Amino acid sequence: MMSIVNDVLPRPAGMKSEVWKVVSTALAKKPEDRYRNAPEFAEALREHIPPATEAEIGALVTKQFPAQLEEYAKWEKLAQEWSSMNQHAVPHKPRDLEEEPPPG
Repeated sequence: MMSIVNDVLPRPAGMKSEVWKVVSTALAKKPEDRYRNAPEFAEALREHIPPATEAEIGALVTKQFPAQLEEYAKWEKLAQEWSSMNQHAVPHKPRDLEEEPPPG
């Protein structure tokens, strides 16, 4: 328990020093050494960590969730097949949604 309170956190291998500065400030032992609020922390993150591009996010999702993407692709294919089969079908209006005939 004392190490949580007293020991300095080591910088993870591979983490850039400017990113570590932001993280270590957020995790500082003394409250006065931390960011004052979440917006201040968010601003520091934005300054030192650029947002991921769509391509980077796509690559990450592909790597981390291959089974889910495969399942999604199956559903997408079924939806396209169903859509093409029903493209020329006459739209059906359920009876309970039909308009009431005008009175008289």
